[in-house]
Amino acid sequence: MKTLQETITELTESVLSDDNLLVVDVDVNVGGKTTIISVFLDTIEGGLNIDQCAKISRELSFLIDTQEIVTDKFTLNVSSPGLDRPLKDERQYAKNVNRKASVKFIQEGEKKSIKGVFVGFDSDQIQIDLGKGEILKVNRAELTELKILPAF
Repeated sequence: MKTLQETITELTESVLSDDNLLVVDVDVNVGGKTTIISVFLDTIEGGLNIDQCAKISRELSFLIDTQEIVTDKFTLNVSSPGLDRPLKDERQYAKNVNRKASVKFIQEGEKKSIKGVFVGFDSDQIQIDLGKGEILKVNRAELTELKILPAF
């Protein structure tokens, strides 16, 4: 049996008519009188706009209602992930190469955190430029969080 989160993720993917859009994450908070569903979308190229979020929100809300996926009262939020959420999808990695990043990982049982420029990735590792020609390679199996830092 699928979880509510998995069902909402699949439903969201079914309404994405734009090949440039992708579902990054879905949070479902069941508690109290209202279920809160937060859907985070991103684009492969360019940025996500409010009209895209509104369109997906309308279509998704209609499907949740008509298919009775959530039978109680619910609130649906559709937005971009924002800078505070870590990258989760490999397509987000490609979009964010050469940007400053914060990286958390576990190496030899020790938690580590570094900042640098996210310069590349493959199926096994990511590469972070620490400056002065030093490139750190982090195994993706050890990676716990990769966040893009705001550029000021």
